Amino acid sequence: MVLFIPCLQQEGNSKIKTVSQGQSACLDLAPLQIHVSFINNMDTEDSSELPNFSLLNNTNASDSIEAAILRGRDALPSHFLFKIESFSLLEHSIDIYRTSQFEAGGFKWRLLIYPTGDSSKNAENHISIYLELMETSSLPAGWEVNVIFNFLIFNQLQDKYDSLQDGRVRRYHAMKTKWGITKFIDLKAFHNPLKGYLIDDTCVFGAEVFVVKSTFKGECLSMIKEPATCYHLWEITEFSTLLDEKYLSEPFGDYNWRISLYPNGHAEGKGNSISIFLSLYKESIPPSTKLFVKSILRVKDQTKENHVNIICEIPYRLTSSRAYDNIVFFSYIN
Repeated sequence: MVLFIPCLQQEGNSKIKTVSQGQSACLDLAPLQIHVSFINNMDTEDSSELPNFSLLNNTNASDSIEAAILRGRDALPSHFLFKIESFSLLEHSIDIYRTSQFEAGGFKWRLLIYPTGDSSKNAENHISIYLELMETSSLPAGWEVNVIFNFLIFNQLQDKYDSLQDGRVRRYHAMKTKWGITKFIDLKAFHNPLKGYLIDDTCVFGAEVFVVKSTFKGECLSMIKEPATCYHLWEITEFSTLLDEKYLSEPFGDYNWRISLYPNGHAEGKGNSISIFLSLYKESIPPSTKLFVKSILRVKDQTKENHVNIICEIPYRLTSSRAYDNIVFFSYIN
């Protein structure tokens, strides 16, 4: 028998006030004001296709996304909205701004904004934006989070939120806790008032984070190279006196096999045959276990050795609610 076992820190001199989700958080960097609010709106109707953004890049400069499509839409960002007033002061004051945390998909996140580009990724003269996973110390060992994210910028002339979309899944893990776009938008285009992104020194960014939940099922196959062969001899005396419908042998083998005997037949053999089964006690193996059984059932001819044999090789999965499952059967016609 062979057994298959399916088987945060904010830079600069600033004053931060944070309030509950659904309200606003305000950072004062006089005369700069940055307002943050949390939005819950899942309408994602797309409209016209626009050509203003740079290609998306993640934090590895060599891994660019050349098939990204820029789209404008009416709906607000689903998870985070970030408004900057007096952007000109921001870009001359700090290299990177870290937003307050927000929740999406059961995890905590924040945005990292580089107003003049992430120089470590050769992204000067662009705005760089990243999504960072927070509070990872509370996650279990070996954790990973697969995410599809979307960054948006508000086109104030067209009253639409523009974004680059490619739909690729990013894998967050202990060695990689942030992904983003090193060249989100060229600063020359961003400052051009005809583009509509920076009006009266004010701009608005947004973020959407969709965590890909894993629902797959796995199965492990464990094969025994040289499985042990077990033998069992069941001698029945005074056969003609057997009155019960069914008899069971003593258990044998590692999995408590038994031979089931129906002296007057079972199912289609009832009344005209002796029915014999190889039976398995279900509680002797884990649930949902698969077995591959190679067996020989034999009724011995005690005088001429003209034995009645059945050789069987079958895959089998336990499904019956009975304590014993009959998995090999034959009827010996009397």
